[in-house]
Amino acid sequence: MPPAGSINDGNWHHLVHVFDRQAGTFETYLDGLVNHGFKDAGSTLLGAGNIDSGLPANIGQDPSGLYGETGEADIDDLGVWKKALTSLEAASIYVAAASNHLSYVSAPITLTVQRVSTNQVKFTWPAGMLQSSASLVGTNQTPAPFVDVTPASPYTTYVTNAARAFYRVRL
Repeated sequence: MPPAGSINDGNWHHLVHVFDRQAGTFETYLDGLVNHGFKDAGSTLLGAGNIDSGLPANIGQDPSGLYGETGEADIDDLGVWKKALTSLEAASIYVAAASNHLSYVSAPITLTVQRVSTNQVKFTWPAGMLQSSASLVGTNQTPAPFVDVTPASPYTTYVTNAARAFYRVRL
């Protein structure tokens, strides 16, 4: 945790907590830099347990709602990664947000297309929503009508016996 009062100054701050369960380590970054705060007494990474427990996800509280701290904050962007971020990744997200008002996407999105069979194609992408359109040409100065592809599980979908179409990922 950052030292008391370090983020309660009325200014925008970027706070990242990185838990590496495989290495058994955790680190906190405040405004892109490692923050040498403190750990609550008795807290351990092992004690945090499995975050894939099926219980509700809570910010600033455990799933039981019985955590003995109170507080309030305005949260702009919230991100949860399935891997431990490196120092460079945590700092890069801060710099992108502070200097360019960008969020988490720091690289172009890659849409992967794989033929599964003669009549089925698999699409895979890392973020956003898959969309399709029958044409790239709009009418009367309006862009082509792209629509969300449904049903699409997050970041993977299969298209079977589809007519010719154009695809993109909307962030």
